[in-house]
Amino acid sequence: MRKHVLAVLVYVAEAGKYSVPAVGSWIAVELGAGVVQFTLYGALLGWVHRARVPQAVISSGAGAQPPHAPL
Repeated sequence: MRKHVLAVLVYVAEAGKYSVPAVGSWIAVELGAGVVQFTLYGALLGWVHRARVPQAVISSGAGAQPPHAPL
């Protein structure tokens, strides 16, 4: 919870550092940029850690079995 409060304070303090015409529009722009940033990061992270589907065994005819290890 404290991290979220800190993030909000950073955005509001950022608007105080610069000469912005309206704090509300500044927060809207920062919110939009944050949503885009974390959406792209989340998509990239999801793609990197996606579940891998094992490749299907290609059979060579009806009832064919995959090769077994020699006894």
